[in-house]
Amino acid sequence: MHRPPNILSPALRDALRALVQTACVQLELIQAREEAALILRANDSRDILVDQRAEFSDPEEIVARQGSAWLELFRAGGAAVVAGDRVASLGKVPEAAAIHAIVDWLGAHHPGEQSWSSRELRLTGLAALCEPSRTAGMLAVPLPIRSPRHAALLLFRPEKAETRIWAGNPEKTIDRESGHLSPRQSFESWAETVHGRSPRWTSTELRCAADLASNLAVLIAAGEIGRLNQRLEHLATSDHLTGLWNRYRMEEAIDHQVSVAARYGRPCAVVMFDIDHFKQFNDTHGHDAGDEVLVQVAQAVSSQLRDSDYVSRWGGEEFMVLAADTVNEGASRLAERLRAAIEALAIKDYGRVTASFGVAVHRNGEQSRDMLKRADVALYSAKAGGRNRVATSAD
Repeated sequence: MHRPPNILSPALRDALRALVQTACVQLELIQAREEAALILRANDSRDILVDQRAEFSDPEEIVARQGSAWLELFRAGGAAVVAGDRVASLGKVPEAAAIHAIVDWLGAHHPGEQSWSSRELRLTGLAALCEPSRTAGMLAVPLPIRSPRHAALLLFRPEKAETRIWAGNPEKTIDRESGHLSPRQSFESWAETVHGRSPRWTSTELRCAADLASNLAVLIAAGEIGRLNQRLEHLATSDHLTGLWNRYRMEEAIDHQVSVAARYGRPCAVVMFDIDHFKQFNDTHGHDAGDEVLVQVAQAVSSQLRDSDYVSRWGGEEFMVLAADTVNEGASRLAERLRAAIEALAIKDYGRVTASFGVAVHRNGEQSRDMLKRADVALYSAKAGGRNRVATSAD
């Protein structure tokens, strides 16, 4: 049985309209304040990255120090930064292999997009890579980094079940005979719970994530450049076989130490040594054997040095040691200790390994090249005296 319509008076309708308009304005103000607060916190996080960029060198370091702030900022359950083969993550995220697959999928299906988001990953091509209970929603922003693989900032949200209240069960049927909904009183409230969804990503969150990704790209690129420079410097100053300093780097160190000796009167010494009969290792056992002997000698000598001593591969089978604050007696003892360490080596069936040493201590007013020449003369004196011995330029 139908009830007659309830007609509202004009005054009541005007009052309701004014109430709704006031509520709309209040909601807009609340939303604006929330967006402004989000932007402010995002700017604070970005400023931290910029101000402390010298302290951030790796994606892992960045996520470890700033990831918690991102989770709070974007109401996320997990975050990941992908740069090439590296994955740095925090919170509830898929496995590293799945994250790589996600980034590859985004690069294949959404290339060139500034960002991509979903609150229902189960309805996308990523359904097989994400567990809805852990990662129901995702916001992805690509990082503009030249990398063999795609790079991106990924923010994940877990499922948040929603309960909807309906005015009647939509699945109820109509009684064909009476034309009424069946059963009676079908407009009673009916609750429905929706699973597999995360909270919606707002446009402000998308903009803030894009700004954050831009700063991340700069930091990660700067870190890659720094590591590349370190690698180039290492290659320029290190011997590729033994890992010791090369001759160029050792000459720089000797020049510096000689300058210190001349200015402050601090003694220094060089010890030049050469592996005896090295050619026989190559001729008898092959060049791999010769390389192994060089590596083993380099390791044995390095283990005997002080923190203030340095060793380099001077050329071929010849090595150079620089000892600061060392006079004749100390330099001779150092050379003898190194000689004994080399003689004690047992390298497969290559036979006995020995070396001859020449020692020179810096003299007042002497240039580095003169000291090196005296060490070289002493070395050849040791070889002429029967090898596997130490000779000093003072002898």
